[in-house]
Amino acid sequence: MLNAKICETRTITYEIMLQREGRWLIDCLLEQKLEAVARARALLTRGAAEAVKVVKRRGRADGQSVTTEVLHETLADSKSPRFSLSGEPRNPPLCQTLTDLESAAGRRTIALLLRDYLRHHQITPSELLFCWPHARRLRDDCSLLQAAIHRVASKQAGGTAAARVKSLDSLVTKAAKRAHKLDGERRNRPQLEANSLRGLEEKLRLGVPGEAKRGLFLALLCDRLLLLGSLERKLEYLLGLLDSVAGLAAETEIDAVAADCLGFSEVLQAVAGAPDTRFARVCLLADVLAGRLSPARRQALPVLDSLDRLFKQGRGTACRTALEERLAGDLNGKAPLDATGAQSEKRLIELLGRRLRLSDGGWIGGAATRKALDIRSQRLRERSLRDLGLQSAADSLASRWT
Repeated sequence: MLNAKICETRTITYEIMLQREGRWLIDCLLEQKLEAVARARALLTRGAAEAVKVVKRRGRADGQSVTTEVLHETLADSKSPRFSLSGEPRNPPLCQTLTDLESAAGRRTIALLLRDYLRHHQITPSELLFCWPHARRLRDDCSLLQAAIHRVASKQAGGTAAARVKSLDSLVTKAAKRAHKLDGERRNRPQLEANSLRGLEEKLRLGVPGEAKRGLFLALLCDRLLLLGSLERKLEYLLGLLDSVAGLAAETEIDAVAADCLGFSEVLQAVAGAPDTRFARVCLLADVLAGRLSPARRQALPVLDSLDRLFKQGRGTACRTALEERLAGDLNGKAPLDATGAQSEKRLIELLGRRLRLSDGGWIGGAATRKALDIRSQRLRERSLRDLGLQSAADSLASRWT
């Protein structure tokens, strides 16, 4: 009993400190280390400080506290570590305009190529396109950016990719210049907040012409996200905004950036409560997409509860697509549905065959889900044939889906 009382008094917080003109100032206190480190680095990226520190402060039973410095960075050493490309796009979209680059397919390609970079900085592809501090930092990492451009160009132009490289480089430069211009414009606007969103959209509608209105709104949105730190907190904030913007034009943009967050597997794993098996994660995603999340899950998993309510209202199209893609991706993966081996793969596939069906006979996630489950079933049969020594029959079966 005494130990329990002592533990209650030992609170842990993370204090973010900024150095300005040689003086250290306290920015805020946060409870999570990841969020504190991400916010501190975001402030440094934004140019809000000459240096930042994150100090872990643990309270003691006697009222005193023990401090430990967990981060100390200056502008001079805030440059990114060396990164390499994270993935290989199969059929990258042929981007000719900024609209193509900002499309869902364009952002997915950016996320695939730069996943390690984006994960390190806890940012989305949309932030890379519309937030000048992030765009400038990537431009400074010239080797990574050029590697991404050449990778896409080689996929689209075959052996002679010089012209395509030039075209893509020009488009990326154009995107960076636009981000720089929007950064200057958004400084004259109020910070984006949920309770002022309707008024802000009305002001943009009256005072900003055409497509520039959308770009400026995204610049304001991404600037707001800059100080939120982790991708999980950004997703929570964006879903909170969606609750307040039904019927506004801005809903489409907010939905798209939230979908960018859901494209990171670790974000989805965190907001889903870290399911212990692939089978459990697939079932949970299916329940959200089908609108059958249990009351207990709603209370325990607030982000999934927000998504469930959004989908039931017929909204959140981009977020729904992101979850459907993750569902199909989990089914397409070669890892077993239950890596612990507690349940047989065959039995779990049969259960999913029923769990992924809708009341009208359709499939949650459509044809892509059905195809992914069929392929997983055929892979299992192929392995069984090989275990029996029937190599030719297994090869014949494999040729149908490879």
